[in-house]
Amino acid sequence: MRVSTRAGSPKSGKIAASAAAIALLLGCSGSDGNHPDFGDLNSQRMLQVGLTDIQQIYIDEPSVSDLAVAGLKGLQRIEPDFNVERQADIVRISLRESSAGFVKAPQSNDAQAWATTVSQLLNDGRKLSGRLGQARSEEIYTALFESVASKLDPYSRYSGAGEARESRASRDGFGGIGVTIIPHHDGVEVTEVAAGLPAEKSGLHRSDVILSIDGEKVAGLDLQAVAVMLQGPVGDAVKLNVRSKGKERSGTVVVERTHITPQTVFFRREGSFALIEITSFNAETAASIAQAVYRARHDMGEALRGIILDLRNNPGGLLHQSVRVADLFIESGRIISTRGRHRDSLQIFDATPGDISDGLPIAVLMNGYSASAAEILAAALQDRGRAVVIGSTSYGKGTVQTVLRMPNDGELILTWARLHAPSGYSMHGLGVVPTICTGGLHRSANDLVKAALAQNAPWRRMLSIRRNYADASADERKQVESFCPAGQKSEDGVDLEVAKSLLGVQKGYMQTIQIARTANGF
Repeated sequence: MRVSTRAGSPKSGKIAASAAAIALLLGCSGSDGNHPDFGDLNSQRMLQVGLTDIQQIYIDEPSVSDLAVAGLKGLQRIEPDFNVERQADIVRISLRESSAGFVKAPQSNDAQAWATTVSQLLNDGRKLSGRLGQARSEEIYTALFESVASKLDPYSRYSGAGEARESRASRDGFGGIGVTIIPHHDGVEVTEVAAGLPAEKSGLHRSDVILSIDGEKVAGLDLQAVAVMLQGPVGDAVKLNVRSKGKERSGTVVVERTHITPQTVFFRREGSFALIEITSFNAETAASIAQAVYRARHDMGEALRGIILDLRNNPGGLLHQSVRVADLFIESGRIISTRGRHRDSLQIFDATPGDISDGLPIAVLMNGYSASAAEILAAALQDRGRAVVIGSTSYGKGTVQTVLRMPNDGELILTWARLHAPSGYSMHGLGVVPTICTGGLHRSANDLVKAALAQNAPWRRMLSIRRNYADASADERKQVESFCPAGQKSEDGVDLEVAKSLLGVQKGYMQTIQIARTANGF
């Protein structure tokens, strides 16, 4: 079952929590419930779903037989002496010198038959190997499917049930109370209480120590285990035994869980401009940006001269959210298109009428860690002549992953389409080239703006080559690849200063917008 489509990120989608603190703005969207023990039918079902999904959805047609054998070889992570050999039409497994079993290989792309074959050999191996026999089902599924995914591409991967639960919470939200905690010798200490959420409304404060949850003491428990105890179905209450700072006695606090979506949008006033930082794209990002723009227009009124969207270090997220954000500012025309092998991956996203900013000048800040969904937004605004992109060339993660729910509540994340900017170029590999390059250039903001507006400025030619990269000569490709590489950093604060300087001069802003339009042929 497809649960979401994401443009992804250059790094793992898992949100890391340090050993010192864990924020309860990550967690689960509901209870996973109990799952059957590992067995022939369970493993076969997992393999059938996984191999069939890859066969039908993956962007390039895979060899199911190669993936199946790779999955078996992945069991060496659990049992290093486990061996797999395929000779002609026989697949054989062994442990050291002892044969554990063999079967006749099915037809190369018969996913269901290969699922049965792998399941049979897996269970033969479990009978012979103590390590495999005692391994938990999640450990086996992780070894199998991580090995399978390693044969696809860097962005396709498998997440076990626990990691997938965290990823779903990051994307879609979860039932929680809204606190951040760290270890304490008597339980866990509250370090942050989110404004407006149930914990604050129930009277929890920073430095409170939670001693027990629903009658169970939490001293000595792993922070993640405590997080899971605090999470649960929206509307259900959780009873906390709490000792407040400076008090010896504890009291009981009852908190009703609510739906929490991690914050990804942060707004502040920057002189005459609204600075909106977007850290990733989840289910609430577009609505949060719309709120930020409305707030800026209400609070700043006629003093508001432009909007700065900060996408630096934004690794991506949900595809449809980046499209919705672009649509907030673009009146008409193409936003993005996706192309893959599966017919459902052939999609076109066009803008709908309306611009919530009423045409205010826009600058986008970007660097080499801006990826995927962030690149979609930058490319759409640049190509449609709606924003000036400032910084360095983006990461170049121009593929879309679809997230497939597995029978164990884990997830198989598969690359299934490539992204194409409004002007038609593929965004994979090189990424989005900025209108004004600040990476590696040790100049003042004013000097960078003057250089961008000069008649002989290189940006126009570089943008033109990028738009026609597929037909560019080898020499032209070298030029654009070395023009403003993703690895080059900007001087501290210079990106923002360039944006403010440029947006403050209407003529200069329109001139740089025209550079992008000319390069696109729009």
